[in-house]
Amino acid sequence: GTGTGTNSFTEQARVVVSAEGSTSALRHLVLQQRRQPRDPRDPREQHDPHDPIPKYVAIQEWYRTKNHHPYYSALFDSRITDFYAWTIPKGEYVLFGAALKPGPDDPARFVELKDKLFTIGLLSGDLHKKEGALIFRPSRLRHLLTESDDIAFIGEAAGWISPSSAEGLSWAMESAIAMAHSLASGLPGASRRYRFLTVSMRRHLLSKTLKAPFMYHPLLRNLAMRSGLFSLEPAEVTPFYKK
Repeated sequence: GTGTGTNSFTEQARVVVSAEGSTSALRHLVLQQRRQPRDPRDPREQHDPHDPIPKYVAIQEWYRTKNHHPYYSALFDSRITDFYAWTIPKGEYVLFGAALKPGPDDPARFVELKDKLFTIGLLSGDLHKKEGALIFRPSRLRHLLTESDDIAFIGEAAGWISPSSAEGLSWAMESAIAMAHSLASGLPGASRRYRFLTVSMRRHLLSKTLKAPFMYHPLLRNLAMRSGLFSLEPAEVTPFYKK
């Protein structure tokens, strides 16, 4: 059933595709029925009796500024978060955000990091708006939920999101395309086809999981950056006023 205001409706369908993101009510319902246990060997898994996939609160603020930095930045501070924070230039704004483990001190940790950036001059300007979202950070393949009976999951509702960067748009598009191709041949066998068409995505997710320690462990990250492996040469850009 669905509801709008004080009105409720009952709808029938042979299959439902959940694309609700990390707050998917259908994912919660399915896992509640399955009662998937938490793995005590993985400290990243949440103490959620139904869905053990690690969850983070992403907070982002927009600052209108005249001091533009023509680059994206990834910020690491293990005292603030075991994930990362970022700055993104966007027109007349600079976006500052961080992914934090859920807790009562989330706002304080966010402000602490923000104050540091203002102090060193990496962030400046007037606050324009603030936004936030719950995001997943899968740490193993069993955190994926792609189908259950007559329900299929795509995007972050399925767990398709990079555990190293939290980028989810490309995963959502790729899983949606795989689902569309799976259903195009009819409902019989659609789940099997969807699993087959997302094999490469599972491999990609596994590779991202293996990559994450080299990004978020200080010693491993330092060694990786010093090695210069897969590094890019800085581009020589001629300012438009000198062309």
